[in-house]
Amino acid sequence: MPFKPSHKKSVLWLAITTAHLGLVGLATLPLQAVAEQQPYEADPKGDMFGASAKAYSRGRETLDWVPREALTAEQLGRCKQACDGAYIEPKRTDAEAKMSPDEAPVRASAAESRWVQESQAELSGDVEVIQGYRRLTADRALFDQANGTATIEGHVVLRQPGAVMFADKLSVDEGKGQTRMEDTQFVLHDAHMRGHAASLTQQSGASVGADTYTLEDGSFTMCAPEDNTWLMRGAEISIDNATGQGTAKHMRLELSDVPVFYAPYFRFPASDKRMTGLLFPTLAHSDRNGFEYAQPIYFNLAPDYDLTLAPRWLEHRGLSMEGEARHLSRYFSTTLSGAYLGDDKGGSNQSLQDKADAGEIDQSDVTPYKGEDRWLYGIKQTGGAGQPWNTQINYSEVSDIDYLREFDSGSIETSSRTHLLQSVSAGYGFAHWQLGVKAEAYQNISATGTEPYRQMPRVDLDGDYAFAGGWSLSLLNQYTVFDHSDDYWDETDAVPTDKRIVGDRLRADYRLAWDNQWLWGFLTPAVMAKHLQYDLDPERLSDGANRAPSLTGAQLSLDGGLFFEREDSLLGDAYVQTFEPRLFYFNSPELDHSDLYNITDTGRDVQFDTTETTFSYDQLFRTSRFNGGDRIDDADQLSVGLTSRFLSAQTGAELLRLSLGQIFYFTDRLVTLDGVAEQAPRSEIAGQIAAQIGTNWRYSFDMAYSQDNYKPSQASTSLRYGDEQGRVLSLGYRYQRKGSAVDASTGELYDTTIDQTDIGVVYPLAGDWNLLARSFYDHTLGREMDTFAGVEYDSCCYRMRFLARRWTDSRDITAVGPSNLEVDRGVFLEFQLKGLGTLGQRLDQVLREGIIGFDQRPQYEP
Repeated sequence: MPFKPSHKKSVLWLAITTAHLGLVGLATLPLQAVAEQQPYEADPKGDMFGASAKAYSRGRETLDWVPREALTAEQLGRCKQACDGAYIEPKRTDAEAKMSPDEAPVRASAAESRWVQESQAELSGDVEVIQGYRRLTADRALFDQANGTATIEGHVVLRQPGAVMFADKLSVDEGKGQTRMEDTQFVLHDAHMRGHAASLTQQSGASVGADTYTLEDGSFTMCAPEDNTWLMRGAEISIDNATGQGTAKHMRLELSDVPVFYAPYFRFPASDKRMTGLLFPTLAHSDRNGFEYAQPIYFNLAPDYDLTLAPRWLEHRGLSMEGEARHLSRYFSTTLSGAYLGDDKGGSNQSLQDKADAGEIDQSDVTPYKGEDRWLYGIKQTGGAGQPWNTQINYSEVSDIDYLREFDSGSIETSSRTHLLQSVSAGYGFAHWQLGVKAEAYQNISATGTEPYRQMPRVDLDGDYAFAGGWSLSLLNQYTVFDHSDDYWDETDAVPTDKRIVGDRLRADYRLAWDNQWLWGFLTPAVMAKHLQYDLDPERLSDGANRAPSLTGAQLSLDGGLFFEREDSLLGDAYVQTFEPRLFYFNSPELDHSDLYNITDTGRDVQFDTTETTFSYDQLFRTSRFNGGDRIDDADQLSVGLTSRFLSAQTGAELLRLSLGQIFYFTDRLVTLDGVAEQAPRSEIAGQIAAQIGTNWRYSFDMAYSQDNYKPSQASTSLRYGDEQGRVLSLGYRYQRKGSAVDASTGELYDTTIDQTDIGVVYPLAGDWNLLARSFYDHTLGREMDTFAGVEYDSCCYRMRFLARRWTDSRDITAVGPSNLEVDRGVFLEFQLKGLGTLGQRLDQVLREGIIGFDQRPQYEP
């Protein structure tokens, strides 16, 4: 007999503990009355689900859209940048909220229920069916137990974690294993996706609410509700929410309701999970290469490896192929990359072409690589994560010195790179010792640069012990075989005219220190022993030169400082000011380095990997003025440093730091790179300033000031600003006094001093528009080195950037001098449909390298 409605809702209990569960099961299970339950937490607006069956309007609120200002701190993390809200599913707090439907009973309730026939049950009025984490609401539901079917109509709302679907009608056929929803609207919360379909079908016996959806005459977008800036339509769209992948037949992409792209079959990401398919192409234009088009193709071959191939057509070069393969295993992360261009057309260079037309240069100088095959390949691998052993490979090589400059215009760093690293290393860590083996070489990609020495191999065995009472012992041992490929043969001579010195070097640096620290100061005495031993190739040395020079010596240092502090107020805010004087004494008797100077017929010195350090405040407290291992310092000197800090009394954060110091030499420095003694009684004055100004401003300043000519030898300063509104300002200045060089074209001397300013700006304009600009100016040369300006439009569902750029390859200055520096020009476009892909990915690299702080904006998305 039919149930009679009471003054409360009639509630049906469908008790299931073992059978396969789904809404199909509602048509085949016995019915039993139970008490009414309310297991949900109401939202702030009083609606348990934000979309009740009685008030179904498919608006922003119905689609679980919550404005940004109403989001909790936890929910803000799910709000995509530049969006004014997020899709937030209602929270359930009952015991079954996280239970799988396969393990939970089915609960059903309605205002009225009755048996229509012996095997048919009808629920009407506020129908609600709950099964674990799934919930269904509707106006009316008819269950046919005999045929295994169910028909649910009127404001149908189906919810499960991460998804909600709305429909006018839902039909279930257990025999066919099919579920179908008519006139359907859906939201996938995690993917930030919403869509619509004339019908949504689930097939192959899957239960309603499973993770695969097929949409007929469907569309979807990642834009906010009521915003259809871009929309993907398809005659048939399948979305697998579990894998985050989708396919569309007869797909067309619409921008503001205007079709702009069609494909008979298209695969797309429905989340950030990987999938095989076409990525969005890259478009660019530059003077040298003309118009460029690259079409990346991504292959998701397996969970642990993938491949990206990108055919790239360059108007003035031809067709090239670029690729990248990645592999990730338990212990190793590997990336293989490469590019190949066969039969280069030569490119375009109007300034050189004008000189060739005027007869000043040969035509071959305009297109030096015309007809040649050009290529690049590289491998990067890191191994041993979480293990006592480690490995690393970083190897890259190009066909010629101009390859990166001509084919990688999307990187500012590339224009100043002079060498490519080729390195392989392995190591093992013990309790107190670290063993490492490394082979390292470089490819010279500068017209005038020289190739550094190869280390084939270098073996390091380093020990580190800490004892009670602040004692520590450091034992550094290094053995290196130095080789070189550049022998500078003169083809008119029978023998090389200037061979590089090659050979083996053993270096040992031992240090015993006693570290004493108190609240009021510190004191660290240390003694050191150093040994240097060579085995040089005698064929490259002059007659009488020592092929096995060696040096052994002892050193000592005493480092101490005091801490004074006082509390005060600055503009009404309490702060703590410190005063920290520091003295550092270093003594190292002079060792005879004469066997390392002028030991070839051309006057070469032993200098495998050693350079002088750049003087700064931090250099005051080092025990060597060299980088590298070919010299053992001679020193009798005292460094004096004064530092004052201003700290917040509430947080302890450093607001301002001022440092000033100088080294006083008691003897001349006889050990140098070239054997010429340094006789100055004192070093330059070194100073540092670092300040945190408010919440958004940061300032830094470093300088070395010479008392001999009362001028700075080097200085750098920067002022940076960044706020939550995405405004970025970067002001930088760099100065380094150098000598002169000869212009290869004019024969005239020119100043090589570095005197440069660098200004970068990101400024929000009206709405979602941002201004992007950079000016990098060299005052010595009197010209722009890198300048760009453009705009960015960043909304919830798409981003567009346009940039015009002029830049100079900084390597050219050492090759041809300032008179022949060439300017490259390019136009870059990036258009990203958020959730689908990016057009012009190289532009992001230009902005990150050119504007300091660009990638730290709150709304930045790579």
